[in-house]
Amino acid sequence: MLQPAGFVDPERPDHVFKLTKTLYGLKQALKAWFDTFSGFLIEFGFSCSQSDPSLFTYHNHNKTLILLLYVDDILLTGSDEDLLKSLLTALKERFAMKNLGTPHYFVGIEIESHSGGIFLHQHAYAQDILHQASMSECNPMPTPLLVRLDEGDSPRFLEPTYYRSLAEKLQYLTITRSYIQYAVNVVCQRMHSPTVADFKLLKRIMIYIKGTMQWSFHIREDKTVQLSAFYDSDWAGSVYLSENPALHKRLKHFDTNYHYIREQVALGIVETRHIPAALRLQASLPSPYLAEPSLTCDTNLELENPYLKFEGE
Repeated sequence: MLQPAGFVDPERPDHVFKLTKTLYGLKQALKAWFDTFSGFLIEFGFSCSQSDPSLFTYHNHNKTLILLLYVDDILLTGSDEDLLKSLLTALKERFAMKNLGTPHYFVGIEIESHSGGIFLHQHAYAQDILHQASMSECNPMPTPLLVRLDEGDSPRFLEPTYYRSLAEKLQYLTITRSYIQYAVNVVCQRMHSPTVADFKLLKRIMIYIKGTMQWSFHIREDKTVQLSAFYDSDWAGSVYLSENPALHKRLKHFDTNYHYIREQVALGIVETRHIPAALRLQASLPSPYLAEPSLTCDTNLELENPYLKFEGE
């Protein structure tokens, strides 16, 4: 292997190391594998995502391939069958790998296909969390959080590492369960020094998960998947500032981003509009304090129980 940066022999910089054991298991193994595999994909025509280095995309003549790499597991999809076959053939010639066909399980996420789309869920992962917490047989709770959190004095939780382990697992569970994001965020903010009261909050979330075990994220074939982002655009009156060219001396302490947005509005590049609450996706998220999720949430976020909906098909 090449001499690692910082450990190059000045007298023999062109020499390489001869490994006395297999590369697999060494600290450099993952980096060497990723560099080799990503280099192959880039030569094929893929581009590496700037936001996620494990995501690669290919676009050419209205043909698209998307490849997600996790260590030595690969999830691949594309818009052209011939292009997919060409890539698979090239991969098999370069690497020792096997095509497992239609995906059913990938990095803790289960994939169930049906005629109208696919369901994504983490039932097995959720059951594993409950098993590790010895809560597999617990009675479900209707809400993940209490209306009023206990902010009083509470003794330190004696096993903070155990608390952090469960909290981190709950974080990964929010991939297909956006309705527990707020509750999970609350317990994760207390990971540095959890108390007994904090651990009770964490247990309540897991008890709630027990009652919503069968809920899945539904991606429909007949609907266009659009990625949208939301933020509090009127925080501190920023919308008013962006539309009003008059600035007061008391506003000089505002971040320059607000003034930049105002310039973009003046140039006609950015347009500010009011969106009714009924059309705001983030407003349709179920409250962690309500026992029943709203119908709006179910419609917008496509949260369904596939075992009830498709029973008998």
